Amino acid sequence: MTVTQPLAGVAGLVVRARPDDLDDVLTACATRPGIDVHHREPAQGRAVLTLEVMSVASAEDELRALRALPGVLTVDLVFHHRIEEGAL
Repeated sequence: MTVTQPLAGVAGLVVRARPDDLDDVLTACATRPGIDVHHREPAQGRAVLTLEVMSVASAEDELRALRALPGVLTVDLVFHHRIEEGAL
């Protein structure tokens, strides 16, 4: 039996890459658990993503992992909403 953890938070991110690298960067981002790509601006090398996380520590770990992906210039946290236990 698999027990799933409740969602603890949602983060909004802006990822920047060189325009020529954006597709590869977003393909790599989209393969990571909890990541959804919502908007892309190819000419500017910019995209908006959301990240669903189980804890603040997992959000920090995922931000570090995204920043380490080849081609990523920056990952900026622009929004974070913590979901209190029992709120869903």
